Amino acid sequence: MADSSSFPQLSSHATEEEKNLSLKEKINLIDNEIRQLYDFCLKAGYTQPQIEECAQPLLAIQSREKRIKWFWWLCSFAMFVGFVAFLFAYDPTYRQICIYGKFVAMKALPYWDWTVIYDRECLIDNPYKVQDGLTEEDCSACQHLKGVKRIANASQSEIAESFLFNQIPVVVTDAVEGWDALEKFDLNYLAELYEKNEVLADRSGGCQFQSTVLEYEDPHQLLSAYKSGELTKFQAFWENCDKDAAKVLRKYYKRPYFLPPMAEAVEGNWFIVSSAQNMTLHVHWESTATWIAQIKGTGRFILTPDEICKNLCHKVAVNLDPGEVLTVMNTMWNVQYRPVGNEPVISFGSGVTWD
Repeated sequence: MADSSSFPQLSSHATEEEKNLSLKEKINLIDNEIRQLYDFCLKAGYTQPQIEECAQPLLAIQSREKRIKWFWWLCSFAMFVGFVAFLFAYDPTYRQICIYGKFVAMKALPYWDWTVIYDRECLIDNPYKVQDGLTEEDCSACQHLKGVKRIANASQSEIAESFLFNQIPVVVTDAVEGWDALEKFDLNYLAELYEKNEVLADRSGGCQFQSTVLEYEDPHQLLSAYKSGELTKFQAFWENCDKDAAKVLRKYYKRPYFLPPMAEAVEGNWFIVSSAQNMTLHVHWESTATWIAQIKGTGRFILTPDEICKNLCHKVAVNLDPGEVLTVMNTMWNVQYRPVGNEPVISFGSGVTWD
């Protein structure tokens, strides 16, 4: 064994000079003392296992600190994964992610033909997915459809039997008679309505808001900017999904007379608006069917058949003029919208559902 006089001179009490050292210097000092102890133990004839046994209290603290660090890292990672899962599970947030994701993708690869996958949620089809409701047999009704029929004085039974049950879109030309919306709705009127009405002024009332001008996050900001002259070119879509907000707007229209009794109205209603911009906008509704009333200007609606019917049915398009109402089945058709001309265009509508 080595002479005890060779034991390194260490003290558990820090001197004033040591207290004033920087953190890095303090760590280096501790590291140097540990190395001195280790060298002393080796010279004294201790084996490696004996040294580790003597240092076990210090190593136990180090091991515990590592476990605590890993525990908090795993907790943070689990919270992050849970938060991301919530964002994708919450439908309004998920749709915003999809919208901005598509915008970013189109900006990053401007020469790629995005029209092929624009209406699809998945880049790769799942061969084991079971299609709810719609089958290839249902596609036979639209197999020879070349355009959208316009009718007037429609009966509820005709609409149900000839169009809704067969997944065929139809335009009714006399369905908005007596609507205040047709006379009052323009962009300035909507701006004042969303600003002054107590219910609509509450920004929690809108959802699914999307616009070609990304810095505006809700209809209040967008309409206010238009009214002040700050914004002149834009397109936007939003839904009044709040029950009280939708109720305010129901005062301006009536249930379309041609809808059969089995078609139960959903609570919400929505707007598509544009000014001096002619881009194609994809819109989506969760209801069984949607009716779309043209209020101002002319809107062009492009209807693309569902994936299961794409080999039998063809894309059709229809222009809606003020006073006309398009009814389309959401289970069969994906809807894209494009305003016609540079004048302000307003489309308004709601949905219906049935078992």
